[in-house]
Amino acid sequence: SYARGGNGAITGLTGMGPEGAIPAGHGAGEQARTALAKLDALLAEQGLSMRDVVRTRLYVTDIGELETYAQAHREAFGGHPPATTVIQVPRLFTPDMRIELDADFSATPARRLDGGSRWEPWFGFSRTVVAGRRVVVSGTTAEGDASHQAEAVLGELQAKLARVGSDWRDVLHLNVIHRDPTDLAIFRQALVDRTGGQLPVLMPLQVASLAGDDMRLDVDAEAWANAGDEQ
Repeated sequence: SYARGGNGAITGLTGMGPEGAIPAGHGAGEQARTALAKLDALLAEQGLSMRDVVRTRLYVTDIGELETYAQAHREAFGGHPPATTVIQVPRLFTPDMRIELDADFSATPARRLDGGSRWEPWFGFSRTVVAGRRVVVSGTTAEGDASHQAEAVLGELQAKLARVGSDWRDVLHLNVIHRDPTDLAIFRQALVDRTGGQLPVLMPLQVASLAGDDMRLDVDAEAWANAGDEQ
């Protein structure tokens, strides 16, 4: 973990037990709860709690177990859900490891904004979290062909930024989780068209599948609220 000025990050939390291995018989649910319990304990060491988490990112080996992860995540955060992205990966550190998570936290009291979809209360996440001037937007998806998804995702992100008084000038970082390099190229061009070529830092990550069979993109964002006012 790392902390400075009331903000910090905790990485690499898994379902491994004290002996350094996944306990026999521990599947997705047990591993998720173990990782989240470790997060809670590390926060407590700094005088914080799960309500101070502003973002989680879950790396899972089978997104088909999303409902199991949703239940654990929802239970852990209760009425203080963070922004969240779930990423399927081919494997983790050991073959029996099902989940690894990292989290960002802030000692600044956060505003949590609901996007109005059924997925947010189901999984236990907020569409947007604002802590001080930091803005974190959860993974955002859409339906349709790749071009439509790119435009829809960008439109949704822009709307969430506008809701907290920010715009594309304020965006620091986008994680672009995609299924095909062509989808990434389509998204990047749509972003160039929308921002006039003033691009934030982009982190592309190609995956085999997303939560929905027709999903091509899942994009999350981090921004600095009203940074454009300083330019």
